[in-house]
Amino acid sequence: MFEYVQIGGAFMWPIFCLSVLGVAVLLEKGAYFLFTEIDATSSFKIKLCNLILEGDYEKIKEFCKKYKNSLAKTTLFVVENLGKGASKTQIDYIAEEAVSMQLTSLERRTWILGLCASASPQLGLLGTIVGMIKAFNGLSGGTDAPLVAVGISEALYTTAFGLIVAIPCVIFYLMINKKIDFILNDLNRIMSLFGRSFERRNCEVCPQG
Repeated sequence: MFEYVQIGGAFMWPIFCLSVLGVAVLLEKGAYFLFTEIDATSSFKIKLCNLILEGDYEKIKEFCKKYKNSLAKTTLFVVENLGKGASKTQIDYIAEEAVSMQLTSLERRTWILGLCASASPQLGLLGTIVGMIKAFNGLSGGTDAPLVAVGISEALYTTAFGLIVAIPCVIFYLMINKKIDFILNDLNRIMSLFGRSFERRNCEVCPQG
């Protein structure tokens, strides 16, 4: 690996650093989704929805404390910050704040993958240009075969390495964002149930004429 980095010239090192950052973020996010979000099953969501509609916040707290996924943590935040007699506006505000905080946590460091995906091929292209300049310099003053070979080698290695880093980063970046979108949709649906629960508890029964 390091032999290829040295052959590719100076621009191979920043691409290599980006690859290390990308792998680190992938491992972190992979571990999070595998071990933290795995318990957000359909049965969990159905049970949570029923508890919210019942409006018993103590039961909701006890239930959510058993889980560590985003839905449980966000719901626990809401019920712990809702005071007695909270209005519909207060419920909506706290729910929105909880979703925003959890979304920020989910998206933490994903920008690094976007950086790796966009910067790696650009650095590879720059390395290609520099390598071709070296190759043409070898031809300008006669035929300097070693310099031409070095220039072409740098151009090819940096291009290839930049794409090797960028393509997986793009794929996993899109996959992670899609997973976050699914979680966000679940969060919004769960949070909307707090408003429905409030309306259900405070609705008036209209007499039938």
